[in-house]
Amino acid sequence: MPIHFYSDSKGFTLMEVLVAVALVGISIGVILSGFALGHRQAARGILAKEAAQLAERLLYELSSEERPLENGTGDFEGHPGWKYEITLDDVQLTILSADGGEEAPIIIDDDNLQKVNLTIIPPGKKPKFSTSFLMKQVQ
Repeated sequence: MPIHFYSDSKGFTLMEVLVAVALVGISIGVILSGFALGHRQAARGILAKEAAQLAERLLYELSSEERPLENGTGDFEGHPGWKYEITLDDVQLTILSADGGEEAPIIIDDDNLQKVNLTIIPPGKKPKFSTSFLMKQVQ
């Protein structure tokens, strides 16, 4: 029995189906990676908001003398897994001369003024949040 090929046959060839499946697969992969990136960014935003609230609470405790201003680490009560790290540095300002010459570092003579480096560490292996600010130590 002879094989006949018809030019007006209906349907797709195997090659057309394979190309279509490959294009759909690539498209779905790109779309899903976009969703995953958006989800990661949203989760990072939620962590950043909580870290900012915890840092604000800690700053209030430091400024109201509920907690001493000193180097150290600790946990946040009521927030399991969240930690903080405080390091203190002497304050040093760099002042430029009026004629635009060499920079001359000047150390502030107020021993009570400290540069506070605060790092908020979320639970798990998530990125840390850090900030620095100047604070006067209450005596």
